[in-house]
Amino acid sequence: MFMTRVVHFGPIESKGGMSAVMNILSDDINSKWKKSVISTHSERDFISKIISWHKAKKALLYLIKNDEIDVAHIHVTHSLSWHRKATIMKICSRNKIPHIVHIHSGKFDIFCSKYFGLMGRVVKKSLNNKFATCAVLEDRWLKDLEYWIPQNSIVINNPSKGNNNKKFDNLNLEKITILLLARDSAIKGHRFAIEIIESLISRNVDARLMMTGILQKEIKNDLNGKIMGLGWVSNEKVEHLIKNSDFLLLPSEFEGSSMSIIEAISNDLPCLVSPASFETLGVPELVLTLDSPVEWADKIILLSDNERYMQIISKIRKQSERFSKEEINDKWDKIYDMIK
Repeated sequence: MFMTRVVHFGPIESKGGMSAVMNILSDDINSKWKKSVISTHSERDFISKIISWHKAKKALLYLIKNDEIDVAHIHVTHSLSWHRKATIMKICSRNKIPHIVHIHSGKFDIFCSKYFGLMGRVVKKSLNNKFATCAVLEDRWLKDLEYWIPQNSIVINNPSKGNNNKKFDNLNLEKITILLLARDSAIKGHRFAIEIIESLISRNVDARLMMTGILQKEIKNDLNGKIMGLGWVSNEKVEHLIKNSDFLLLPSEFEGSSMSIIEAISNDLPCLVSPASFETLGVPELVLTLDSPVEWADKIILLSDNERYMQIISKIRKQSERFSKEEINDKWDKIYDMIK
């Protein structure tokens, strides 16, 4: 039986949420579409990055020449990611290949405003052609990016790997494990999270903080082992951390649609987030400003009551339904059918 073919282009071998999304979307054995992936980026040295990029272009041209691609699904953020993928878009347009431009960056509006709006004009030209379909992750992006993306752009959530509800037969919040899952970046709030745990411990709360993205040696004062820097961890380790934590923190200045939040609430892990993740989380009482780490500590103490904790679990379970892998893959299949 002939299967129509979609090829995902993006940093499949890289660390971070975009590669996680690509893996979930391409690993869909129930789809009538044949799905494959071409890596466009390497996290090794500069030469490796150039080689990876040229291989991606050659692979696309080969697929076109041999009539082995029906739709290209191009995953993009901002800056160099956009510039790399713009060439893929041009090749697709020249060869009349329908393509999705799937924007993952929460800072894409800032990128479009660069150089007195020059980048925005470049983006607008790339997206406003009959072979391109733009996709964004949340409704708010339609407003934030309205000057640059087409009016008929698609809004579609990132998928979770799958729901895994916990059993709470022996819930014990006398010792609290707090998790921050993020790359090493100032905008992700590692310093803010440390101030939260300092506030908790100053009030004799038995709490510990585990953070990915930074190493133990980068933490000046670990409060006698209460703060752990884990660096970058494997997907398996992330799953273990989520299952063995009581709260996830994401005090970010900017976010796209955080896979950390999506996987956390799909595994019954309550999250406290900044306004940057309001739409992703969908539970207003768990969204706090970045004005005061003490306010975040207060909220953790409040929610450490067993009854309140279980009420929050009920709310995030309902929100996690929006990120069903099966439903989102089905939506993508319908989009591919529509544009091919």
